[in-house]
Amino acid sequence: MNRAELAEEIHETAKSKGFWNKERSWGEMMMLAVSELAEALEEHRDGKPDVYYLHNHTCIQTGLSTPESGSCNPKPEGFVIELADCIIRCYDSLYHLAGERIDAIFRQADIIMKFGGLDPLSDSDSDALYEITQVLTKVYASSIPSGFHLAKVILMCEQLIERHGHDTETAMRTKMDYNTTREYMHGKAY
Repeated sequence: MNRAELAEEIHETAKSKGFWNKERSWGEMMMLAVSELAEALEEHRDGKPDVYYLHNHTCIQTGLSTPESGSCNPKPEGFVIELADCIIRCYDSLYHLAGERIDAIFRQADIIMKFGGLDPLSDSDSDALYEITQVLTKVYASSIPSGFHLAKVILMCEQLIERHGHDTETAMRTKMDYNTTREYMHGKAY
């Protein structure tokens, strides 16, 4: 996975959907990432599958099945998809911050983590989500937004997705493909 190309694709989609029509604050961007972690927690608490599809009134199918109809555009949901959403938000923010230097940031993060270690996430998924949230708050608390902390959040979310037996790139692609079909600003104010 080429992280710079992936981040650019994510950022360009976000721009095309209107999310960068005005300057965004780091607090807003980090809280949106935190909100994805909160949604992941809710999916986990409700005992829903790691990945499922929410069908709407235009779909022929109902329930939590996979999409089968070309006329149906169900929304991917679940613990793993919400973690992928957090990664997507972090890549979008990181690309805004660093542009094509993302690969250099990840090389630096890999070196730092190799010597300092990427602490293993807690065995409890809710504790692991809290640990990721703590790193996100460090991004906001620093006077200069830190690409390293955003990279660390991405790596931590990847670790949690893989712990659940899913492929991060597949989960992200599933949500990214859906996002390209959504309305302007995804129907939201920001």
